[in-house]
Amino acid sequence: MKAQVLTKHGDYDVLKYTDFPLREINKNEVLIKVSSCSINNTDIWTRIGLYSKDDDAAWEELKFPLIQGADIVGTVVKGSKLLNKKVIVYPVINNDPNEIRNITDCTYVGSGINGGYAEYCIVPQENIYEIPDTCELNDFELACIPTAYMTAYYMIHRAQIKSTDTCIITGASGGVGLALIQLLKLKNIKTIGICSSNKSNILINEGLTNCVDRTNKTSKNIYKELLDKNDNKLYDVVFDVVAGDLTEHLLELLKNNGNYVCSGAIGGRSVNIHWPTFYLKHLNLYGSMLCTRSQFEELLQLVFSNKIKPKVDKIFKLENLIEAQKTFDKKKFIGKIVLDCN
Repeated sequence: MKAQVLTKHGDYDVLKYTDFPLREINKNEVLIKVSSCSINNTDIWTRIGLYSKDDDAAWEELKFPLIQGADIVGTVVKGSKLLNKKVIVYPVINNDPNEIRNITDCTYVGSGINGGYAEYCIVPQENIYEIPDTCELNDFELACIPTAYMTAYYMIHRAQIKSTDTCIITGASGGVGLALIQLLKLKNIKTIGICSSNKSNILINEGLTNCVDRTNKTSKNIYKELLDKNDNKLYDVVFDVVAGDLTEHLLELLKNNGNYVCSGAIGGRSVNIHWPTFYLKHLNLYGSMLCTRSQFEELLQLVFSNKIKPKVDKIFKLENLIEAQKTFDKKKFIGKIVLDCN
């Protein structure tokens, strides 16, 4: 089969579009003809080596060659479950159905086992879910769901969100940011997002209450604008998928007993925190990634009942993955970038 193979850690050129041997499936596995698979920041960081045993002790050790891609939609063509049915894949393997554990206690599709950047992929049959005919999303939209919406769904769970809460969303135009906007809109939560000005109208149409333009502004200026957008009142929750220089100011914007939930660090992997702000205000700081199988099933109920519609910004053919990742790295898109694997 044709696949995009990660040969080692490195720049774009370590990705090779080539023929890759397809093994026989084992008992309780299925073979999927992949139709679409979306790109995540995890794919980029894994490729360049930021997520590795040497760099992040909690991450699983990669074995090369590896096929990346966690967000898989396709048709089961071999196996004893859902044969010839269109399915979506839950990308966490050996995860307790009711608890999130450290990433070392589970395997992630596209990291621990080969993923969906290929014509075919093999996954445990317990990880597939049939897509009903009543679902109005196309395969590219469905491929946006697993990683981004799982992450957002669990972040909301971690924040113990209440109907009266007011929230900040950093990186509001990305896959997780947009998922947070849509999921919080279903709960009628007030949300202020941080993004560039040319994206604000689209995000407000998606459900964002208001937007702060981050373009060419200092962290202190963004802090002041966030206060202004909330009538000079502090916030209940910060959903941070960026981190970086703004983190210290975002903590200052939280009310006493406020919740800070972080699931990403593209703005900076180490940050300054004024610890007296943290402990004097009794703030709650949560790390968050993935979600439980039961939460994924709850999320799918929203998806299959057509209450969520992901935004696909661009679609690239499988053989053009390098171009797709370069586009991803420029951060000019809204929502998700997806591969057409047909």
